[in-house]
Amino acid sequence: MTQWRIAQRRDGSIMAHKVDRFRETAKMMLEPWLVEQALARLGGRRLTAEQQSVVVSATRTPWKVRWPPWWEASL
Repeated sequence: MTQWRIAQRRDGSIMAHKVDRFRETAKMMLEPWLVEQALARLGGRRLTAEQQSVVVSATRTPWKVRWPPWWEASL
């Protein structure tokens, strides 16, 4: 049986979901809160435009993320 909640924290919050889990093209998508926390850990460092695009495409609901002011990638 394929598990659709692939990453779960001890407090029970889900970090990623498997999208289209019964297809061969299934992929993992990050939860918005996890992306926000990862970006906060960058401190003064910034991602390139290409890296930002990868983050947006890997986020399950990118329109829910509170992106930092320096963020350039479009949703």
